[in-house]
Amino acid sequence: MKNLPEYLVISLCFLAVSCLVISVHPLYTKQDLFANDLLLGHWVDQDTTTWQFEYSYKGEEIPENIDSTAYVLRFREKGKTDFSSSEFKVHPVKLGGVYFLDFFLEENEPDSEDGPDLFDLHLFPVHSFARLDMDADGATIRWFDPDWLRELAESDRLELNYELEDGTYLLTAPTDQLQDFVVKYVREEAAFEDGVTSILKRSE
Repeated sequence: MKNLPEYLVISLCFLAVSCLVISVHPLYTKQDLFANDLLLGHWVDQDTTTWQFEYSYKGEEIPENIDSTAYVLRFREKGKTDFSSSEFKVHPVKLGGVYFLDFFLEENEPDSEDGPDLFDLHLFPVHSFARLDMDADGATIRWFDPDWLRELAESDRLELNYELEDGTYLLTAPTDQLQDFVVKYVREEAAFEDGVTSILKRSE
């Protein structure tokens, strides 16, 4: 099991190709979304990075436009006073009786003050998804292990369309097939055993 170090938390999109299972399409449809406050607020992970989950907005950021089916996620590293400018849109979804989170990088902080550089312009927007388990002690977020996915593909057991480039598997299957896939394997420990895991505690 891999913990999510601070540099990965802040720059998840840059390392996603090697650390996460990534997909062109989301894990949810509009019909799957539901109003919730599962993660609303501030959390601290095992690296003492603060995770800030705030409700998203549909259009202008005014109270009547709050979207309680989605979160904007920002991070604040240990010792820092400000949250990152980079942010993720996070959608919870419940499939097969289990909660999942779909992560999508919505805002990326450019390395240059003059705007996106050549590296930033080559970033491809992808989704990643993780299992969410919650109890009285906090929340555990477990991403699927890309090495496990590779083994499925190499043994012809990956029943999803994908593209393979430089050893990275990019899932291209539609949402309904992705949902069937995660429900099928969500209780298989090997699917998460060496994947990225974050353990969150509520912050006072």
